[in-house]
Amino acid sequence: MDKPAMDFISLPDDCKVQIFKELNWKDLVNLKLVCRDFYFTIEGNIQALDRPKVHSLRMFCGKYRPINVEYILWNTEHIIFRPGARKNARFKNTFEYNNFLRDKSFTSVVRLAFNNIANTIVIKRFHSNLFSENHYKYHINITLSNRTSRLEPLSITISSTKKFLIPYNSNHLRRQCLRKWGLFKENGSILVMKKIIMDILTGNPFLEYNNTSTNSTKPFFIQISNLLYELGHFNPENRCNGGELKLSLRGAGEFTDLDDKFYRKFFGKMKFKYNTSLGKSGDKCRLIYNYLKCSKCGTDHINAIVNERFSEEKYILLI
Repeated sequence: MDKPAMDFISLPDDCKVQIFKELNWKDLVNLKLVCRDFYFTIEGNIQALDRPKVHSLRMFCGKYRPINVEYILWNTEHIIFRPGARKNARFKNTFEYNNFLRDKSFTSVVRLAFNNIANTIVIKRFHSNLFSENHYKYHINITLSNRTSRLEPLSITISSTKKFLIPYNSNHLRRQCLRKWGLFKENGSILVMKKIIMDILTGNPFLEYNNTSTNSTKPFFIQISNLLYELGHFNPENRCNGGELKLSLRGAGEFTDLDDKFYRKFFGKMKFKYNTSLGKSGDKCRLIYNYLKCSKCGTDHINAIVNERFSEEKYILLI
């Protein structure tokens, strides 16, 4: 006698989840509506299921929480800018905002923007070809602009031969996390930028920001240099397998004699490990650098601070 077929509802939850992973989000939403058991299983395992993937997100924040968002989803053909692609969602309370986050995946975001009381922060990631179609340089650009000012926006670009992502999922975008960043503060945008840079470089958004320099009285470029130093990026021993890293900054003003003095002292505290050349100036740029012939990989690992005089671009180059 044949054994009776097992009812799908009677399957263990782990078996149901394996089947749910094969379904698209529209079918999962319909399943949630027709069966109470399915609803709780899907909600309890929602992070593992095929939620709609967000391509770009712009968040508008008030004093205490996100108020509304504009977003675009990836589709199966990866055609983004089709008619009607841009969507809007407005939230009456934090509960509605959390529901919006829970029902979507943010792991493939290409563009993320935050509008707070006074400023706009935009994060964009892209890549460029190096020597062939199989070799790329990866970039993430972070721009801070004041909506009431005509000054040039503060812009920093992180470039590397190592692949970078915008490292946030729905948990990192919750109101309490954004509040810890300082996003809802009128003067908190610089702290938010530093937090974003740290998250990208470490790949760990839950790293406590209190472990990093927060002295906002120093010029922004110096704050970023100190942050990189604390994260170990100026140590050549950490770069044998890490590839090239470049941070370019615009909109932070000219490189002054005080900056020069700081970086001579900054590089001077490393000289016990390095062959050091402190300072090289010309008509086009000002350069301070040091280097080490690596005993592990044989490469000349270079730390350099460069100021382009005509473009007023400053950058940190670590090879």
